[in-house]
Amino acid sequence: MATPTAGGILRIGSYAGIAGALLGLVGNLLHPATPIGDPEGVARTIADSRLWVPDHLAIVLGLILMLGGLVAIAHSIQDGLPAALARLGSIAAVAGITVGLILVTLDGPAVAWSRTYPRWLGWIVVVAGAGSVVAGLIQAAAGEPTTVTRVLTIIFPTVITLWLVEMNLLVLRKAPALQRAITQDP
Repeated sequence: MATPTAGGILRIGSYAGIAGALLGLVGNLLHPATPIGDPEGVARTIADSRLWVPDHLAIVLGLILMLGGLVAIAHSIQDGLPAALARLGSIAAVAGITVGLILVTLDGPAVAWSRTYPRWLGWIVVVAGAGSVVAGLIQAAAGEPTTVTRVLTIIFPTVITLWLVEMNLLVLRKAPALQRAITQDP
């Protein structure tokens, strides 16, 4: 149910989402590459990297902030099934940031089916979320990163973070009108 504080959630969440997406994007792109099929090489890369710990902390902080952005998107979609899907996505994300891919995928159908945002934006993140899941399954089956998973885990998270920036910019533009509509409801 919408409340007068929803405008604050939209603004704070959108700013957090934008900052988190950019932080996560930079962290993902700066992430040190590890050799494939060489556990000792992986350990050596980690030990020799000055970026390993700060990079992972930046990615974790980025994910936490992105969660705020996803919650803002969910709060900005007000009608019918799309609103229900967006709320379900928010609840799933609160259960754990690792469930964030599910949230992104659910928020994607919510955006694609709602009339609040351009539908094509929703389908882009559905594909990116599904691609991330596929990349994770491939890596899990192989037991280690492969050339395919290395490429996919750069492409899909980059698409997702750029999507989150764009969506939160749209939420910020809509926040004043949504706030007015919320405060006028009985």
